[in-house]
Amino acid sequence: MITRVFVSAEITNKERVAAAQENILIQAGSDSSKLKKVEKQNLHFTLTYIGDVDETLLEQIKINFSEIKFTSFEFNYGNIGGFPNSNRARIVWLGVDKDGHKNISKLWQVVSEKLANFAKKDNDPFIPHITLFRLRNGSINLDTLISNHTFATGISDRIDHLTMKQSTLTPLGPRYTDIITMTSK
Repeated sequence: MITRVFVSAEITNKERVAAAQENILIQAGSDSSKLKKVEKQNLHFTLTYIGDVDETLLEQIKINFSEIKFTSFEFNYGNIGGFPNSNRARIVWLGVDKDGHKNISKLWQVVSEKLANFAKKDNDPFIPHITLFRLRNGSINLDTLISNHTFATGISDRIDHLTMKQSTLTPLGPRYTDIITMTSK
């Protein structure tokens, strides 16, 4: 059986992040109909996308993943951003403060090195973020949305475990199943 796999850093404050999503929907006004909210249980930092693997390869990946060692840390959420850019965002995300960026980037580096033989190569720079919304169609200008409204998250959070997940794409959106979880030392 082929499984679509990625590694995530799990957040502990999903309720507050979900409340921030609702605040953005209110601020978006008429543009809110363009936004498809990521379900609360699916909020996470993607560290490494591995892709489709068979059961034999998955077992090897699980062994490497189980060898990852890291220390838990706290961080604060920061700016709202978008991919491919804030003028024509198709994905709206929540970033982190400077210290959070540093710590999550270090964690990404550890995971990337441990799973380098399995992960998809990505030439884009790593930007620690949680995807909040995907656009149903078209794009949205986040600069206009953010400049016309005050948005301050004031949310702190903690990363204390990593999860290797299976992703199953459905017409209603992705469904994630935990494969293995690693807790900080």
